[in-house]
Amino acid sequence: MNQIFIAGNFTGKLDPLELTNPNSHNVYLTYLKDDTWLIQNDIQKTKQHIFPNPFYHQTIVQSQNIISQIIVYDLSGRIVEKYLPQTKYIEIGEFWQKGIYFLQIIDEKGVVVMEKVVKD
Repeated sequence: MNQIFIAGNFTGKLDPLELTNPNSHNVYLTYLKDDTWLIQNDIQKTKQHIFPNPFYHQTIVQSQNIISQIIVYDLSGRIVEKYLPQTKYIEIGEFWQKGIYFLQIIDEKGVVVMEKVVKD
């Protein structure tokens, strides 16, 4: 994967995505495939812990805040599974096939985080 690191306050456009960063946090753009980008900032990276990763049977998502929803995507962008845990801790992935997945984690405050996990 290619990753671009952008520091500081910016407003920009990455066709077809428009990006703004009014809070001067560091932003990371990760190229997935087929002109698809994953966007994360430093604040997002510190909210959740996912372990083990990679995993064989299950992985654990743990958060400082209550997790409202987790949406699991495969590499093609297809939704694999949805969870509504309403807790700070959940075990997931038991019935997934081997592969790379992206978790969209939404907490009780509406903070959205995307994390990559690998099932071996």
